[in-house]
Amino acid sequence: MKCLSIWQPWASLIGCGVKTVETRSWAPPVSVIGTRIGIHASLRKPSSMGLTPYLIGAIERVCRKQEHGFGRLGVDTLDELPRGCVIATAVIDQVWQVQRIRGPIGGAIARGNCDQRIVEQRVDRLGDFSVGKWLWFLRDVQLLDEPVMVRGQQRLFEVEMPAMAEVV
Repeated sequence: MKCLSIWQPWASLIGCGVKTVETRSWAPPVSVIGTRIGIHASLRKPSSMGLTPYLIGAIERVCRKQEHGFGRLGVDTLDELPRGCVIATAVIDQVWQVQRIRGPIGGAIARGNCDQRIVEQRVDRLGDFSVGKWLWFLRDVQLLDEPVMVRGQQRLFEVEMPAMAEVV
């Protein structure tokens, strides 16, 4: 299975269904659009990142929601989030490239990968939506019952997922 390594807490926000758009400076190969990929939580500690007050507040709200937050992962703090493992899988549904920004929180104008028409999509603030960035829209996210320990790599990389890797 192809996997994408993502820093914490972003990987867990995807795994818990809060972050639905991953932003990258590069587009995925066309062959993986519409396929399931692994969401790998990198080894980098969340506490080493310079998070804005908005993001810290959003992450803390997620942490408090046991049924739909990090409580599903069995953790209470950001530094307890799993690292160095595949924690979830998701389908790359669509990929758009940001063409321009509409105001500070007005959304991004992006060009879709399929029909090449300009579309307006209101996006969350849990990513870098600057001009030129690629928006990977994720769907059908499935949190794994047990993380699968594996060394991460840059870009997409191949991982042999064990048959026993089940979703929550």
